[in-house]
Amino acid sequence: MHAGDALWRLYGSIALLEQLYPTDLRVSCVVTELRHCAGVVGAHISVPAPSAVDLDKILVVLRGELPVATAAANASSTQQQTDRPNFSDPELIEAAQLFVGSMVDSGLFEWADMVNDINEKLHSDSAFFTFRQARALINIADRGEYEGGESFMDQTENDHPEAVAAVKNWAAQA
Repeated sequence: MHAGDALWRLYGSIALLEQLYPTDLRVSCVVTELRHCAGVVGAHISVPAPSAVDLDKILVVLRGELPVATAAANASSTQQQTDRPNFSDPELIEAAQLFVGSMVDSGLFEWADMVNDINEKLHSDSAFFTFRQARALINIADRGEYEGGESFMDQTENDHPEAVAAVKNWAAQA
């Protein structure tokens, strides 16, 4: 197997994980990290990510080679139809608290009352975090810039990559 073929199979495996576990926050964080690493490797060996059409072909092959993936996909789609998003998932709440806490601590968002409001809700006894709250925080956070020119998001992604990935993935569902 050539490096490019292996990389494309890696992209396919990442997409398969994403399809099998669409609501699992931990898998979502791992998928984000793996996709980034695959991009770095691809740039190094001059192999671009597969197109959507090529990725679909890779998924067909992987599902044929991995019968467990097909069974898991069927179980996952059945479960996904009955499951509702867990807005109170402790791991999600923890990631959101870390993210919004960084926003509050930065002092860059004192103008955004929504940041403090969401922060209070995340630290209440009945904490919850919705897709729209996540989208609002990401939109606000994208505007933050420190005096030296570094963006808030770049700094926070370096300091807390899992929390940022979790909030971004949650926001993407809005």
